[in-house]
Amino acid sequence: MLKISGHNFFAKTLLAAIFAVLLSSCTAEDWSDCEPLIRVSFSYTLNPDDNEKFAQQDIRSIDLLVYDANGLFVTQVRREEVSFPQNYTIDLELPDEGKYTIVALGNIDDDYNCGDLVNYGSGCSTLKPGISRLADMRTIYNAPVTGCASVLNDNFHGMAAGIFVGYVDTKRTVIDLTKNTNILNITIKGLEHVTRSLYPDVT
Repeated sequence: MLKISGHNFFAKTLLAAIFAVLLSSCTAEDWSDCEPLIRVSFSYTLNPDDNEKFAQQDIRSIDLLVYDANGLFVTQVRREEVSFPQNYTIDLELPDEGKYTIVALGNIDDDYNCGDLVNYGSGCSTLKPGISRLADMRTIYNAPVTGCASVLNDNFHGMAAGIFVGYVDTKRTVIDLTKNTNILNITIKGLEHVTRSLYPDVT
């Protein structure tokens, strides 16, 4: 009868598991199964108090736009939450080792679109990998067909440029966001001196 002791069975099982992991993971000799990874977190310190207030902001979506060393669009990741916690992170798997620039946009929704100088789309949908350029990237107010919104959502943006991402370790970066409140106040003075109707009678 074949007898396998508990210690020998455990050791053989552990060795088999390690061997399987080595076969399926990337090593210094073979990077074919590797995908460079960068972990992005966020902050909001550009406020009157100079304190960290990312979690206190009304941010419901975050779009990360990734550009390569030549400034060409690579990929996009979007996350939507009711609210983002302070230590929220997004992991980005990149196609190859190299330098990247990451643009973060907060609250690209019904009020705003993003794209290049010519094409804009909901949620940056018109950006094309290998074609759209960082230098041409824009966000634009999505004006309704008639009228204008009385209140616009706060818009956030930030960028981490020239980050080298390799195969070996997970790169970590923090993007500090800037807030656009998009409040426009118009004050009209002098109407108290108007002695006749602004709208003349039409007969």
